[in-house]
Amino acid sequence: MKGQSAFTLIELLITIAIVGILASVAIPTYQESQRNSFKTEAIESLQLVMQAQERFYGDNGTYTEDLSDLGFAGVTVTTDSGRYQIGADGCANDIPLTQCVQVGAVAQGTQAPSGDIMTNSRGQQWRLVPDSGGTKQRVDHW
Repeated sequence: MKGQSAFTLIELLITIAIVGILASVAIPTYQESQRNSFKTEAIESLQLVMQAQERFYGDNGTYTEDLSDLGFAGVTVTTDSGRYQIGADGCANDIPLTQCVQVGAVAQGTQAPSGDIMTNSRGQQWRLVPDSGGTKQRVDHW
């Protein structure tokens, strides 16, 4: 049958290879943008908790480690996506809660490569990002 055209096996394999290459570039980029959007959600949650901490401090002269004291559902809270666990703690062992509180968003599950996001009542902001050995390294920006 002359005049019939069809894909050859070589053409099909080349097409599959091109699609595979495009997917290997597009999928990680999509996943990274998704992680960044979850990180933005965590930063917004941190800011809400820190604002509540400042109101609590204004009323009580101290900060609190228990987020339920601030009107949240529990001692810690989870972001809507479930990718971060938000909690509060003292800034350091020798600094009392009457002087400083630290609020952190600990990355959960597949969000872990983005690192934990931290802020304190002194205006400092940083991330704790896991290195290749699994140790978390401080990065002085979100």
